[in-house]
Formats: sequence, structure tokens, C-alpha cells
Amino acid sequence: ISSSQASFGTTERTFAPFSCEEFSLSCEFGHDRDAGVIIKNMDISSGEVALNLNEELFLKKKSSSDTYSHTDEVVGSTIESTTAKKPQKKQASLLSITKYTSMFPEKLFFNLPKLDVKFVHRGHGLAVENNIMGIQLKSIKSRSIEDVAESAHLDVQMDFSEIHLLREAGISVVEILKLDVVSSVYIPLQPTSPIRSEIDIKLGGTQCNMIMNRLKPWIRLQSSKKKKMVLRDESSNLEKPQLTDFKAILWTCTVSAPEMTIVLYSLSSVPLYHGCSQSSHVFANNISSTGTSVHMELGELNLLMADDYQECLKESMFGVETNTVSLVHIVKISFDWGKKDTESLEEDGAKRKLVLSVD
Repeated sequence: ISSSQASFGTTERTFAPFSCEEFSLSCEFGHDRDAGVIIKNMDISSGEVALNLNEELFLKKKSSSDTYSHTDEVVGSTIESTTAKKPQKKQASLLSITKYTSMFPEKLFFNLPKLDVKFVHRGHGLAVENNIMGIQLKSIKSRSIEDVAESAHLDVQMDFSEIHLLREAGISVVEILKLDVVSSVYIPLQPTSPIRSEIDIKLGGTQCNMIMNRLKPWIRLQSSKKKKMVLRDESSNLEKPQLTDFKAILWTCTVSAPEMTIVLYSLSSVPLYHGCSQSSHVFANNISSTGTSVHMELGELNLLMADDYQECLKESMFGVETNTVSLVHIVKISFDWGKKDTESLEEDGAKRKLVLSVD
């Protein structure tokens, strides 16, 4: 291949909306007496993938002028019917997931060494890059029997070696050096009980760079969007009837980060403050009857000037005890967010309100 042909191929990949250097897929099939043909093993391997996006790919076609009037006519009459159909829709979704569980491979392996996503908005002079390195996914399917009910058990593990989001001029707004996601999913073979999912996320080497001058293009982009006026009938403001909501998926999620750093930059892109948090944990679930609840704990918090932070790094590298005084030092802080039952003076009695508590 000549040098001119090679440069043409490189340029073509640079401006193409999607490019992938190589892709391979291998499958091993088997037979099950109940399900028929099944996939025993699936191995997917890909080369580096690049996505080049711009504002033209997200343009929407203008809707007809009479759309809002038709919507106003049906809003009031469909509130009750929509609310009543929600449990049926969730049951149908659960049934479809259960139906196609047998088609999922017993063992799945996926490997993607690098994913580059670039977004350019020519009108606002916005150009950002996102890089994700070392993507690996492993999944194993087995059968589990709990409480006399049989279910399909999926163990899924995802690893990311390095993540850079909103990268520009060598500095990313979000940098994660290691991300591990481990999840266990129990899908009932008979759709009489909900799907149960447990997710554990571990972050390593997380840093957030708050660069003020990078917010300007995003603010201009957001303000340039036309805000649509929505006309609603008075009946749409009526309180929806409270029904016992069937949960198709019961999930719990735990997020832990041994160390997190937030750097605040000035308008001239100079670091001003460093905020560090040790041993942060987030626990969320929707198991409770009140809905989704979130509990967050932040360990030792320290806020330092940028110069003092660099001095601390130098002293710690040489094993010297640091005597730098933090601008703000918090030993521990916790947040709780979710709906709670509160007493009401009205005839309805207790009502649930969204509450955020800080300790």
C-alpha cells in the first residue's frame, strides 16, 4: 500500500461517523430439551472503535402545527386509563424478558481495547473527546432455585481500565483510572415474581476537573434550544389515583470510591482549589414500598488551595509529615434521599413526601 493510500484511509476513518478496525464473532451452539437450540459460548472481539458525532446527526424534524391541540384533547381522558395500564405493561415486559432468557448465551466474553467518541458543534465552536480504554465484559448464565421458584441467574462483570470524559487540550472533566462493575441478575422462569438485580460498582483514581471556561459553550448550546409551550387542560392537574405499583425489577446498587478528587479551575484555566474525599460510599435500592431510596456517605473531606495541595504531594512523596492546614475539614458527612411518610392535617391522613436529610 502506498503512502498516499494509507493517508487517505486514515483521513477517511477520522471523518467517518463510525469506524472499527476489525471485528470477530464466534459462537458454540447446543441443544436443550425445553428451549431447543441454545448458544453455549459466545466470544466477541473488536478492534478500536471511533464515533465522530456532530449537531447534524441530532436534528429533529419539525412536528405538525396541530399536534398540541390533539394532545390537549386526549390528556384529560387518558390519565386514568394510562395509570391503570401501567401494571399490565410491566407484567408484559417481564413476560417478554422471561421468554427470551433462554436465547442468552451461557457464557459470553466481549473485548474492546479502545472507544473514542468525539462530538463537534460547529455553530457554537464546541469540540470534545471521550475515551474509554480496556473494555471487557464477562457473563455466565446458570439456573438457581430459591424459595421453590426456579430462575435464570446471570453473573455479569465489566471492567474499564481508563475513562476520560469531556477531554479537551489534554485535560478531562472526568477522569477514572479504574472502573469495575459486578452484577447478579435473577430472572424468574415463571413471570409471577419480579426480576432481582444486585449491582456493585467500584471506582479507582477518580478526579473531576471543574473548568469554568468550558461551561460557556454548553450554556450557549442549552440556551439556544427553543423552548416549546405546552398547553394542558385543567383535568391534567388532577391528582392521579394511587394504585399499588407492581415492580417488575427489584434492584440494589452499591458504589464505592476509595479516593475522589475535585479540582476547581479559574476562568483562565488555572487550578485554584483541590477537594479530596476518602472512602466514599453510595447505597441505593427500590426494595422499600416507598420507592427508590439513596444513602450516601463521604469519608474525610479536605479542601486545600492548589499551591498547598502540590506542597502536600511533594512532602508525601519523600515521606515527610505534612503540616498543611485545610481550608475546610469534615470528618464525615452523610445524605439520605427518598420518600417518607409524613403526617397530614387533611382527611387523607399520612402522605409520602420526598425528603433529603444531611447529617
